Parts: sequence; structure tokens; C-alpha cells
Amino acid sequence: MPSKVSIQPLEEPVSRSEAKAWLKVDNTADDDLIDSLIIAARMAVEDYTNLKLISQTIEETFNCFPDHLRLLHSPLISVTSVEYKATAADYTVLDASGYTAHTYQKPPVLSAAYSTSWPEVIDFTEAVKVTYVAGVSADATGVPDLFKNAIKKVLTDWYEKRGENVKRLPTDVEWMLNIHRVIFW
Repeated sequence: MPSKVSIQPLEEPVSRSEAKAWLKVDNTADDDLIDSLIIAARMAVEDYTNLKLISQTIEETFNCFPDHLRLLHSPLISVTSVEYKATAADYTVLDASGYTAHTYQKPPVLSAAYSTSWPEVIDFTEAVKVTYVAGVSADATGVPDLFKNAIKKVLTDWYEKRGENVKRLPTDVEWMLNIHRVIFW
């Protein structure tokens, strides 16, 4: 189930000015570094929780149609398209009436529509491609403070330990995020 973000969020949950206030930085010398650490910290929080914080468009591929397509990223906002390869030619778009998106389930799941089955696909590594939008909020104002604080704590840790090999999130951040973590079964 490889996936990639095809459209990145338009803004970050934590702005540069919020980050600098949190870090108590009052000069512009590290602005580029702080900007990159904000993005990296957001991505680390997203990876740990399996949640996208601000809406992003994702392309995820599967080798076949299993009973249920379990998507990697939550919460599911909408499904843009489900495409499949019935032949070696280009992908065929499955009509939206051919599947049901279970948007409240974490991780989100797609299943064939009631009384139907998935179409046949060729034996191909990426025979099925799902494009969808996932995110807690459309913009930074809707991201809960818990996630913003987690990003700021990770940002602080990485900013203060520049040059050190940081291998995991700070323990207090993991504790903060564990209740929101989406676990795959």
C-alpha cells in the first residue's frame, strides 16, 4: 500500500511567528531553519499518529481489490477517484456508485457498493489506485491545540539539539499523541 502526498497542505498548523514565540527567538537568522523544522515536526506528528492534520491529497496504490481497501491516512474527507487496471492499458475510473467510503472509520475503509463486487484487475503491482483527501482540518485554525503543542515540542527538541542524531519523538509528545494514534490491524 504505497502512498504519496500529491497535494501538500497550503499552510502549516504552526506559523513561523508562533514557533519563534514558543522558541523565544527574536531574530531572523534562523527563519529558514525554523520553517523547515515546522514542516518536519508536522510530518513526524502525522507519521506517529497516522493522521493528516491539514487537508492533503493522497494517492495510494494496491496490488488488487481486497474485500476492503484500508487507507493509510485518516481522517478521510473525500474520495477523489478509484482507478484500476483491467488490462495493461491505462487505468479505468470506477464510478463512485461502485464503492462506499466509510469516512468515520479509522483507518478509513472503502468497500464495494452493496450487492456488488470489485471489478477484476490484472496481476500488476499497482493495479488499484485511490486518490483521496484526508485531514483533521482544512486550515490551521481547525487543528486542535494538542497537535499544535506537540509540533512545538518536537520543534523545540530538534531546534535545541541541532546536529545530534534524534531517532524518535520526545516521550512527552508520544504520551500526548497516543490517545489519538490510529493503529492498523
